[in-house]
Amino acid sequence: MIVKATVSALRDLVPPIKPDIIAGIGALSFIFALQLAMKLEFGATMVRKAGKLSGEMLEQFYALEFNEA
Repeated sequence: MIVKATVSALRDLVPPIKPDIIAGIGALSFIFALQLAMKLEFGATMVRKAGKLSGEMLEQFYALEFNEA
C-alpha cells in the first residue's frame, strides 16, 4: 500500500520535469522507479555500485575528490 501511494504521489510531480528516463538509485528505489516509469510510460534504468547488479551492465567511471569510482 505504501508503494502504491508513493508512486501515485510521484506520478503527479514528474511530468512537468519532462525526464527522458527514470533512474532507480540503490536497491530499494528500484521498486518505485520501475513502477513510476511504467505508469508514465518512460524508460527506466537502475544505478548501483559496481558488482551489485547481475547481467549485462554499462559502467561509468568518475572522479571523486581523492580517488575514482
